[in-house]
Amino acid sequence: MKIGTMCNAGFIAYSAVSILLYSGFANASLRFVSLGNWGTGNKTQRAVAEKLKEYVKNDRVTYLVSPGSNFDNGVSGLNDDKWSKVFESVYYDESGAMDVPMFTVLGSEDWQGDYTAQYEHYQQFFSDNNVTTLDQKKGTETSNKSPRLIMPNWWYHFFTSFSTNASVSLLKSGHKDMSVGFVFVDTWILSNQFPYKDVSSQAWEELKKTLEIAPKVVDYIVVVGDKPVLSSGSSKGDTYLSYKLLPLLKQAQVDAYLAGYDADMELLDYEGVTLAVVGSSGSKGRKAVVKSPNSVFYSEAPGFLVHELSAREFTTKFVNGVTGEVLYTHTQPKKNRRQRQHGSELKLINKLPEVVFHPVGQMGVVSYSDAFTKIIGTLGLIILAAHLTLTFGTTLAKA
Repeated sequence: MKIGTMCNAGFIAYSAVSILLYSGFANASLRFVSLGNWGTGNKTQRAVAEKLKEYVKNDRVTYLVSPGSNFDNGVSGLNDDKWSKVFESVYYDESGAMDVPMFTVLGSEDWQGDYTAQYEHYQQFFSDNNVTTLDQKKGTETSNKSPRLIMPNWWYHFFTSFSTNASVSLLKSGHKDMSVGFVFVDTWILSNQFPYKDVSSQAWEELKKTLEIAPKVVDYIVVVGDKPVLSSGSSKGDTYLSYKLLPLLKQAQVDAYLAGYDADMELLDYEGVTLAVVGSSGSKGRKAVVKSPNSVFYSEAPGFLVHELSAREFTTKFVNGVTGEVLYTHTQPKKNRRQRQHGSELKLINKLPEVVFHPVGQMGVVSYSDAFTKIIGTLGLIILAAHLTLTFGTTLAKA
């Protein structure tokens, strides 16, 4: 079922079922938090979760976003106790402040387990035959006062609008309606190593179509996926994604690409596209051995990112999840999109790809690594071995 709606009431709904996401008019902006690699079940995850709860309560956060690798080694199924021990109990808050949607996709860790379980968990909460708002639906998770995991497909999108307190010069009423499009991608499915090529091709086709339409109908565009395109972290980014995805992000004038995967927090800039990594929400990160030339900020501290969209700018704060300290603040002005087509939003939204679940067959052990890095790494080992052999031979000759 395809539903796409925009109206002045302050929402855009688009999903396999009707998801109507409201943001309060009193906020004067839209705030959300991103966290990645969080499902470790250790003390660091719990410490970061406590600071996260403080921010959610104090900053009136509308929802959470996770780029993947939600559970270490994934989950074994719907009855895995990780659901309660690593997710619901960790992010539970008696005040009810954490009773918010948590939009996510799968990451490399999630694909190691029962990869359909997170979709099935979502299905338990939202019935195909029940059209409702996220704020009104009541079920097990809402009564537990913990976040509600949202994943209607391996890849999907949703657009939402929010009201801001704009200056009088912008609008006589002092209010201005803004909009943002969120595009969630599965970087394993997009990779050239994914075994089901028909699913991968479909994902790329729908992504291109979505990024073709989004600049015409929304003020901000945020793309979310597990693996970084560029990175100073352990992955060093992904050659295939930098070749295929990065040009799409630039062409669509995407405001930010949020990734996880690497255990660190980083901000990179690629020709006006902000690339943010948040992969240390469940453990202390790793120091960067070599910084990417595109890196603006890097931290190995555990933490999360707080994002705020207003009528004029997009602000991202990198927060130390143990101390609560804001380590770095990045502010970028709202982009003036040349493709924007005011008045045609409804017509264009109806052309967006339908969000429908695509079943994926059985796979063996998932090994997702950059083929280019593999080749370079192998060559490096060969060169190193040759160098050591020559050195050893020279030493013996001298002896």
